[in-house]
Amino acid sequence: MGTDSPIAWKSAGYKILYPVKIVLIRPMLPFINYVQQDPDPPPPFVAAGFALYWSILALILYYLIGKIKHSNLVAPDS
Repeated sequence: MGTDSPIAWKSAGYKILYPVKIVLIRPMLPFINYVQQDPDPPPPFVAAGFALYWSILALILYYLIGKIKHSNLVAPDS
């Protein structure tokens, strides 16, 4: 992200995707660094770690969206 792109849409795209990158990738960096220290890690180890992390994120989002939908469907008592 060091320099701004001369093309405006690329710069805007990087600015939009940066928070998404932080949420999806940043928490996994210590895990990736640990696996890279092992001279011969099992191949699916990193993929399984990402799958587990992203599955947990998906379940949390599913739960929160379900709560929002449910709260909008229930009429308040008046």
